[in-house]
Amino acid sequence: MPTHHSCAGKPKPLTAALTATLLAVALPALANPDPAEWQGVVAEAEGQTVYWNAWGGDTRTNRYIDWVAQQMQAQYGIEVEHVKLDDTGSAVARVLAEKQAGNHDDGSIDLIWINGENFAAMRESDLLFGPFAEALPNFALTNAADNPEVVTDFTLPTEGFESPWGKAQITFYYDSAQTESPPQDMPALLTWARANPG
Repeated sequence: MPTHHSCAGKPKPLTAALTATLLAVALPALANPDPAEWQGVVAEAEGQTVYWNAWGGDTRTNRYIDWVAQQMQAQYGIEVEHVKLDDTGSAVARVLAEKQAGNHDDGSIDLIWINGENFAAMRESDLLFGPFAEALPNFALTNAADNPEVVTDFTLPTEGFESPWGKAQITFYYDSAQTESPPQDMPALLTWARANPG
């Protein structure tokens, strides 16, 4: 299932440019360039800082986000600051609190890596910017028609309010001399793991 990014609330005046990995874009509240006019989005974003709130608990993911930040700086002149989260729910709560306090133009979160449950909660509370995803230049590369998980999250249609930035899968290696009939799906893998501890 893909991991998704969404823009929180009505974003403060700055923009993230798209990398090949499909970051979500936070459009400026003041200039508000049209996501379909990508060169305008990139021009508005230059020289700005994007605060990307994302889980910080995996070294490989952190290195990848660091690489993305370097590419954004080199290619677009945009600084990406990784705000490392141990609980994405706290970032969601911050966006909700800012909205309830009447802060609609200068939120502390520009970009957030959320899971399906948080997406559903934020969408229900009208905390996300959009729609924007289908206007991203590389969105067509997701092949959404053949990958419905790109446009749904937590069984809800994303309707352009979030964009995938990665996709994870599990690869199961086994020793055919030890296992004649390996598990073929996730429930079978769990059953097999319980029956074969260690």
